[in-house]
Amino acid sequence: KLLVNNGQYILAEDKNFVIEQAYQILNIADYCNECGNCTSFCPTSGRPFADKPNIALCKESFNSLEKGYWDKGDHILYKEGEELYRLDIKNDKLVFSTENYVIELDKNFKVQGVELKKNWISDISLHRAVDMSVIKDAIESVTK
Repeated sequence: KLLVNNGQYILAEDKNFVIEQAYQILNIADYCNECGNCTSFCPTSGRPFADKPNIALCKESFNSLEKGYWDKGDHILYKEGEELYRLDIKNDKLVFSTENYVIELDKNFKVQGVELKKNWISDISLHRAVDMSVIKDAIESVTK
């Protein structure tokens, strides 16, 4: 993760990112009416319509979500409330960005460059970038 303090940053250790369940479930928000029927046959714990990542197939669906993902082909977006994250994946390079920063990463998520767009104090976890990459890979694996 990055520790940001008024235009300066340092790299710091973060907890490991681990995928523990053999099956990973995504919820296609465009087709879900949140009835809860999926809870009874879901191979993982939880309620997919409420607990699993929401994937939007179109702009209208993405805009209606409180939090969720939208794969735009050359990049993927994630929003949570008013926060919007973008991940561009080009060959062995990833660019993770928000309105506050742009972080260039290699394919192993090692920081290659950072542009801070404003002065503030915060931590930037790269776990969201990893989430977005994994979900983009999952979407692409079922749409090919």
